[in-house]
Amino acid sequence: LKRKSEDACALSSSFIIVADGVGGYKTYGIDPSIYSSTLCDQVSKRVNFIRNENELKDIVVNVIREMDSKPIVGGATFCSLYIDNENKKLYSCSLGDTLFALFRYDEDSQSYHIAYKAKEQYHSFNTPYQCGYGGDDPSFSSTTILDIKPNDIIITGTDGLWDNISDSVLLEIINSNCREDIVDRVASVAKENSMNDMIDSPFA
Repeated sequence: LKRKSEDACALSSSFIIVADGVGGYKTYGIDPSIYSSTLCDQVSKRVNFIRNENELKDIVVNVIREMDSKPIVGGATFCSLYIDNENKKLYSCSLGDTLFALFRYDEDSQSYHIAYKAKEQYHSFNTPYQCGYGGDDPSFSSTTILDIKPNDIIITGTDGLWDNISDSVLLEIINSNCREDIVDRVASVAKENSMNDMIDSPFA
């Protein structure tokens, strides 16, 4: 059992996938990072030019089914995004509670607002949909296609982000920090909140 984070990601100038490996496999001596990192690696190698959200979903689903046919025990929630800069489109494919949100600048108010936020997929509280060994069919993945504009900000992350920072706090961070500081600040606040039993977080 390697002591790695169960979270994994892969990204390029137009694509990002984030996966949250199921940490419960550690109980059985299985490194949950193997499944999530393999998923991210294999999907990133197959993404080229995406023309619609179904094409992105097909790539992800095919990778997962190929992994399930091999002796890779594990599971994950995930969110994959493809940015078509030429046509100003954002395609997404996600499963479970690894999500993304699109923030857009409003000239009138001179501040950002949430233009779109993906929805969680849960069987019940704290039991999200997940792909992998004994998991949900990856065809249940949710897809979207959104128009994007200059200066849009896209944030994607696992439940470690969304369970610990409310949308209102995310907006405060985005509207009060330089672009270069947003990622570090979001990560810092999420970590601080996760260790504070008195915070009224989204998960709480």
